[in-house]
Amino acid sequence: MKFAIDSEGKRLAPYKGGHAFCPLCEKPVRARCGNIRAHHWYHESLKECAYTAYTHVHETPWHLHWKKHFDAEWQEIILTASDGEKHISDVRTPHGLTIEFQHSPISEEERISRERFYSSVGGMIWVVDGTKSKHDWNRWYNNRLLRESSRVLPGGGTIIENAKEMLPEEWLHCAVPVFFDFLGTEPVDEAIPEKGELVCILCSKDKLKHLFNSNQKRFFHRALP
Repeated sequence: MKFAIDSEGKRLAPYKGGHAFCPLCEKPVRARCGNIRAHHWYHESLKECAYTAYTHVHETPWHLHWKKHFDAEWQEIILTASDGEKHISDVRTPHGLTIEFQHSPISEEERISRERFYSSVGGMIWVVDGTKSKHDWNRWYNNRLLRESSRVLPGGGTIIENAKEMLPEEWLHCAVPVFFDFLGTEPVDEAIPEKGELVCILCSKDKLKHLFNSNQKRFFHRALP
């Protein structure tokens, strides 16, 4: 995790030799400040914190690349539901929107659980790493002619009925918007400018059609509320 808390609940960035507490389970954590991985806090035993398994133990360079676009005060915000359930968001905007960055595979059960939780406390969107499989990008790019022939909506976007032929099917049934990042941490390739765009999908009510829209990645964080 990027932030821990002191005995008074103040957020702390990791520092050499640092000792603090996990903001979720409130058990002791230590700072790891090496020369290879990004500085972070860690539990001596993962069993000590039930939430650590999917939060910020294994943050990838892709995660860090995205999070650096947002103020530190927006990152790793703890949210508590009325029943006491806790989650820690990747980014939480001042307007209550949660942004979850997803690189690793996630089960449908876990995905639905997070969508329900964050939707109950203000709303959320996913940003999915589309660079981990070249197949995903090739499939999206090679179907560009089919996309262009689909029904265009006023204000941008298109409705496509065979979305599963273009994007990973496991993300086509979300209850919240999903953005695919096919560029990742690489510079924009002038020969393929589409890689610098974010592909947004919104499931329609019948779950058979999906709305696609592309937004410039570099303006993404500025456009958020």
